[in-house]
Amino acid sequence: MNQEFKEAFAKIQATQNEAEVRDALHSALKSVGSKEWYLERSITTDSIDMLSYWYRTIIEIKDRGKCNPEIRGSLPNETQKGEIERYLHDITRKELETSKLEERESIPWRGILTDGVHWWTFDSYRKGGAVYLRDSRGKKCNSAESLWDYLLKYVAPVDRENLPSPHDGLAEEIFLPYLNDVLHLISQVENKPAHHSKYEKKLCMWQFALQEAGIVLSENQPLSRTDLFARHTLLVISARILKLILRGWKDDDEAVLNTVNDGFPAWLCEIDQGKTFVVQVAKRLSNFYWRGETRDRLREVYHALIPKEVRKEFGEYYTPDWLAKKVVQETLDDTWIDKCIVAASKLETEDLPQLQGNEGIGVLDPACGSGTFLFHVARRIRKRIKQNHPTLAHNTRQILVRLVTGIDVHPVAAEMAQATLEMALPAMPTSVNTEPRVYIGDSMQSKREDYLEITDKGRAINILSSAGTNLPIPRTVLLHPRANELIERLNNDANNDTDSLYPELSEEDQRITKITRQTLTDIIRKEANNVWRWNLRNMAGPIRLSENKVGRIVTNPPWLVGNDTPDGDSKETIDNLRKNYSLNAKLTALSAHGDLASVFSARVADLYLSEHGRMGLVLPGSALINRTWEPWRSGKWGAINISFTIAWGLDEINPPVFENATNGTCATFVRRTPKAKKLNWKQVGWWSGHYDEPEVKVKQFACHHVVQRLSEDLLVVHETH
Repeated sequence: MNQEFKEAFAKIQATQNEAEVRDALHSALKSVGSKEWYLERSITTDSIDMLSYWYRTIIEIKDRGKCNPEIRGSLPNETQKGEIERYLHDITRKELETSKLEERESIPWRGILTDGVHWWTFDSYRKGGAVYLRDSRGKKCNSAESLWDYLLKYVAPVDRENLPSPHDGLAEEIFLPYLNDVLHLISQVENKPAHHSKYEKKLCMWQFALQEAGIVLSENQPLSRTDLFARHTLLVISARILKLILRGWKDDDEAVLNTVNDGFPAWLCEIDQGKTFVVQVAKRLSNFYWRGETRDRLREVYHALIPKEVRKEFGEYYTPDWLAKKVVQETLDDTWIDKCIVAASKLETEDLPQLQGNEGIGVLDPACGSGTFLFHVARRIRKRIKQNHPTLAHNTRQILVRLVTGIDVHPVAAEMAQATLEMALPAMPTSVNTEPRVYIGDSMQSKREDYLEITDKGRAINILSSAGTNLPIPRTVLLHPRANELIERLNNDANNDTDSLYPELSEEDQRITKITRQTLTDIIRKEANNVWRWNLRNMAGPIRLSENKVGRIVTNPPWLVGNDTPDGDSKETIDNLRKNYSLNAKLTALSAHGDLASVFSARVADLYLSEHGRMGLVLPGSALINRTWEPWRSGKWGAINISFTIAWGLDEINPPVFENATNGTCATFVRRTPKAKKLNWKQVGWWSGHYDEPEVKVKQFACHHVVQRLSEDLLVVHETH
């Protein structure tokens, strides 16, 4: 027993007041080495005096002399025992709804009633949908020794220590305070000449990565450049640390620093205070059980750190979990999933390239953001393996890595998506290295020389450097089972001006590879150093996918309006693609340029979706009603044909799916077919209900609606009564 505990006990004895007992008890628990406790934690409509996710315990505190399980609680006709029972029921129900733990047996919640001297302990158990309490254990602790023993035995015992799941409010409790720390570290670095130049290089690297992603930092942006850089730094290091934790990190400071010391966040590892901060973040995040979550936690963190005004400017509308889950359920049918599981298992067993010879197998999100769709796709397939393919369960992780792929041009989003997808996968076996497949890259492949003509089946694919130099890459390199290894070898040769042997390739492909190496050496010397290893690996993934198309795409494309796309090469590319896919509306209005989402969806269907493959899209509501989307709704997207199967109007959901989406929200489902089939209004269902409802019902179908043309630019659907 230490002095701090004795002082806390004395305060408990000296007060009669509930709040003062609570504060003194909090100090007493800290002094016995207890893990984290929250004070006045809100659960549903009420708040609990003290709560610990570590010990899965709540404490309700009463004034001295007013504490007894059988007397009236806070509500009429409710005893204090009933109050504990209600709290435990609410917290258990909320846990089941939001963070159901599927990979471990969770310890039942415990409830404690006390006035600081008199203690009653109740263990809960679930029966059906209700929570009940077992008989209480009463105890009077009127000495420091008896309270010390009681706390260690019942309130914070070692045998109840339990890594808690991430809970609501984590972004505000952890990440926003850490943001202030990052901003403070930046201010220190900016004032130290010895570190400033290195920091500026990382800042330029970050800005270049955003520019490559088509994100231009304007002067009128709600956040300053420094502020946005700090937020992106925190998001990336958190995502990397989470991946490390999910792979079994055990308090190894060097491993944490190594995982952060790459790319633009590496500036933190160049100063001692930064290293200390990184290790601090790792230890804090390791206090939660991240695997087995039922929702994309990093999306919530992103929303907390990046204001909605910034997300809107960049066209970022991250899909809520309930909608992503519904879209996945609609797009991925059980029969097709079964086919994929069997095919992926065979590919894994025979060490074949990803999906080669198995076109139509696999799921892609080409604009994966923080990974919400990938997360729910992996969970759906994983559940199917467990239910229908138990003999393949030992290969679940390898199968999922084969089948689930994400691409995002935003470097921060792709890092987050890797961590989010990792949460949905089984733990990585020590004998294999199966990284989630999320590429930082341009899904529209606009860096390819032949980006408008993707049917070329020559021996090489030409990729354009930033200065417009053609870099030929043999197709066999990109499609090889060890493509990353070959690219790594190619980069090393280019950087060191050496020639390795490539016995895996044919003589003709070795000849092309030699040209590739020579060209890449020149590019590295003239344009950039040490970025092409990253560049090629991330370009290779999307190109490889376009050579062996997937059977399902689920995505929420970028929502930029055509007129808002920054001028330059990107805008010209989008305009060319819009013409190529026949998506230009014949209107005189300024809005006739259309949305980027229409071009993006046509492009990715062309590049990645197999014949008869299906695609589920979350889109602006204008996709259903705006005249600029009319060519898109025809299903004739240039040389490819699309059949619309069903669409959902989501504007009657309250509050709105995306609060800053001025054109509303919808979801559409299509199939790639030999003959186009335009969207029929009878296929549109109008949904209603509350945003948080997991089971939103179709209100009624559009055949009960009248379509009335109001102007040259807009069609509005009116409900008939």
